[in-house]
Amino acid sequence: MKNFISLLIITFSLLIISTAESYAQCTSCPNNSTPTAFPITLASGCEAYVHYCFDCSPTGHPIAQFCMIAIPRDNACNGITINSEFFKVIREKMMEDLSSICSNVWGTPPPCSTLTRYSLEIVMTNCMEVLDHPTDPNLIIIKPCDAEPGLCSKEYEVCWNGTDWEVKVISVNFEPGECDYLPFDLDPFSLPSWCTSIGCE
Repeated sequence: MKNFISLLIITFSLLIISTAESYAQCTSCPNNSTPTAFPITLASGCEAYVHYCFDCSPTGHPIAQFCMIAIPRDNACNGITINSEFFKVIREKMMEDLSSICSNVWGTPPPCSTLTRYSLEIVMTNCMEVLDHPTDPNLIIIKPCDAEPGLCSKEYEVCWNGTDWEVKVISVNFEPGECDYLPFDLDPFSLPSWCTSIGCE
């Protein structure tokens, strides 16, 4: 009986781990890219996770495609606002994380004193929605809208100045999609669901 109970506990634990890992990854990544996630601290110490797909191209043009942000329902996250500046920070953090992951493919970042630059691309949609997490009531997610989400793809040149990255936008591909532009600065916890333009700043 004791062995049976132990087996049940182990089986249940593995089920929980499997469920968590399956949702921790993007549901589908294009062109054989790889899912990953990183923590990000928002205002007031709110700890969220950004999930995206990445491809460390050996040609020196890595691509990251946004999947979602998972935000806990806790006191630290109450009152955060979702606006264009919020998503600008998400893009910057995705760029930093992608640069770190792909550094073994790129090699040493080129110094800004030379004319050499690496290019990378951050792909997001223009239309986003807030939903309850499908399996965890303690989380909400921000993800691309299902229908006609549009596109905000930015290509950057990057180099290393000795203490930090220098970044320059070299191209922008924007498609509005099917969503209205609403005043942002929204509290996602006060809304069950919305689909609106985040812009491409």
